[in-house]
This record gives sequence, structure tokens and C-alpha cells, in this order.
Amino acid sequence: MDDQYAHVLALGASCWQCGNPFAFDPQFVPSVFVDPEINFPPDVVAVARQAGRGPGDRVDLWGKVYELPASIEGYDVEAGKRRAVLQPLCDPCIQRANEANQRNGLPAQFTTEEQNRRTRLPRDVFGPGG
Repeated sequence: MDDQYAHVLALGASCWQCGNPFAFDPQFVPSVFVDPEINFPPDVVAVARQAGRGPGDRVDLWGKVYELPASIEGYDVEAGKRRAVLQPLCDPCIQRANEANQRNGLPAQFTTEEQNRRTRLPRDVFGPGG
């Protein structure tokens, strides 16, 4: 085994997108910043607002249609970004997101955990000093 992977830690959680439980390495798992106050990505709220959308409107987010939560009424996006925490996304959801992008003429821009493991340095999930 390569020394750089000797520290692999497997965690289990539910995918933020589909809710299915799965095991993953927190250093390489695809993830999205979600504001726990509204259980939604603050960046998506910002983009939806720019497009003139509001609570109750439907948005296609990574191949799944969501209704914008009522809690975004008067929502402070910058405060939401400060509160946001990384939530894991499973590989099947990443694959569906890429397929949805391709159907809409966009590039397949999301990478799976395995692709991240092959092409990226590990994310420092424990902060400075491990």
C-alpha cells in the first residue's frame, strides 16, 4: 500500500442529495456546503435569487428537483456561508449530476470519490496539526 493512503479513515453517513447511507473517506468524498439552519446550500439560494426565484419555486440541483424552502425568505446568504458545513454526496448522485449537466449541454464537472482519490491531494479534514 502506498504510504499516502496508510491513513485512510472510513466514515459512514447519509448522502445529502439522496439520503442513502454510504461509507466514504472524508478526505476525498465529494461534498457540498449546506447551511444547517435551512438544510440547503447557500450558493444555490444566491443563484436562485439572481434568477428571480423564491420560496416554493422549483430548481434542478445536480439532477434532482428541489423546492426552494420557505426559510430562504429574508435569508442572509453571507451568514449562511459562514455557518455552512460540508455534507457528503455519494458517487451515484455525482454520476446523476453529471448526466443532468450533459443533458443540459453543460460539462460533466463533478468528480466521484474514486476520481478524487486518483487526481487530488487529500483534504485536510482535521485542520492544522491533524
